[in-house]
Amino acid sequence: MHRYAFILGRKFKLSIAELIAVLGEENVEIVRDVLIKGFDKPLVDIQRIQDSLGGTIKICEIFDEAVDFSSVQERILDYLASIPAGKLTFAISVYNLPPKNENFLKKLLINVKKGLKGHEGKVRFLNKPNQNLKSVVIYEERLDEKGTDISLIFQNGKYLIAKTVSVQDFKSYSIRDYDRPSRDAKSGMLPPKLAQMMINLACRNDKNCTVYDPFCGSGTVLMEGLLMGHRVIGSDISSKAILDTKTNLEWLKKEFKIEENFILDVFEKDSTQISKDDLKIQPDCIVSETYLGPPISRIPEQKTIEYSFNEVEEIIAGALKSFAQLLKKGSKVVIAVPFYLGERNLYIDDLPQRIQTLGYLIEKQYECTTRGSLLYDREDQIVGREIFVLKLY
Repeated sequence: MHRYAFILGRKFKLSIAELIAVLGEENVEIVRDVLIKGFDKPLVDIQRIQDSLGGTIKICEIFDEAVDFSSVQERILDYLASIPAGKLTFAISVYNLPPKNENFLKKLLINVKKGLKGHEGKVRFLNKPNQNLKSVVIYEERLDEKGTDISLIFQNGKYLIAKTVSVQDFKSYSIRDYDRPSRDAKSGMLPPKLAQMMINLACRNDKNCTVYDPFCGSGTVLMEGLLMGHRVIGSDISSKAILDTKTNLEWLKKEFKIEENFILDVFEKDSTQISKDDLKIQPDCIVSETYLGPPISRIPEQKTIEYSFNEVEEIIAGALKSFAQLLKKGSKVVIAVPFYLGERNLYIDDLPQRIQTLGYLIEKQYECTTRGSLLYDREDQIVGREIFVLKLY
């Protein structure tokens, strides 16, 4: 069996849910923020897989294992020494180390460098001695192509040793997020990585989905859907949002050389009033960030929160009623709704019950909240995104 380690992003529970949706849960082991999966055959076109996973920082191929520090050092030295002569730049990262191992990485880096003195060429490591290497540096130094970024994952009393075979293309994400011609920070913008994760939760491993976003905003879900090879439909109540979406989609097609015309339609319509007659083709799934409420700079008073949540809930309920007329039974709806961050997170309290009365089952994912949702937020934010994976029954 060929084993790979998927090094997960900051919201690793959401990342795990995405991976299991795409790759299945057979032969899967989870070591906190690392998912390990076995395959019958080696993975091919790994960078393409990497580029479609919003929540995976890098993919590593496990090639050896060891039981203690000295044998770890020996295995890594043997591996790096086999690399052809010339300048050798390497990095080592460690995951899930047992307690009281603060200097493990520092000692390992120094010892490995000393052990490579006989290598014909300059040898250096890129880590700060006690820190894992950032994915940006791996990408810029192309250590994944050279096979010299090494990861150690401590699992069940042994160290799994793996080489990085792909890394997240941070430049492409940055271009799609910040360089697109139409951006509207005031209305909130779905991060491209999160859009990918939501699409994967809806489409699973179906490569020929028709994805519909009825709150398309500036078109992030549609853009990511196109890049992933899906057909897309978008609508929004705002005429400005429709213009922004069309502008961004045309830019994306040129910037990323998308030749297939998988943009089926983009039109103006209230999501609560959508009917079958509005769509040229029946969508396979719906992926959307709903209205998150008005922009805020601090947590509002309780009355304001209640008013905002009630407004959002009524929009969601109306939209879900409309969606039920558009989809086949068993279709997925993946939606992001607002919650407020704090010492105790504040949610739209009765939303799960309301969702179920509208004919949807909340599909619980890996380590989701007791409400059946997954969370995406940043520490500097006030409003986070609560993500539900729904199935129409």
